[in-house]
Amino acid sequence: MALSKLDEEIRLTTGQKIDASTQKPRVHYTLLEKKDGGQRATFLYEGRIQSDDNTSFTRRWLITTRKEGTQWRVSNYTESD
Repeated sequence: MALSKLDEEIRLTTGQKIDASTQKPRVHYTLLEKKDGGQRATFLYEGRIQSDDNTSFTRRWLITTRKEGTQWRVSNYTESD
């Protein structure tokens, strides 16, 4: 599921011109909540995205992970307003 969401983000940005004149937003984020269940963990972040023209918006990201052997892998993420 997470891979298909990343593939969609890549598809949406493919062909976009990025050079020195491209405005790059500043992102500030805070971990709001962490739930650890041994083999699974979830993290809820809130981010404030601000552009060079001083417009900004807030998003929340819920990231779900699972343990595979000794490594943690992202299994899903959800973005909301």
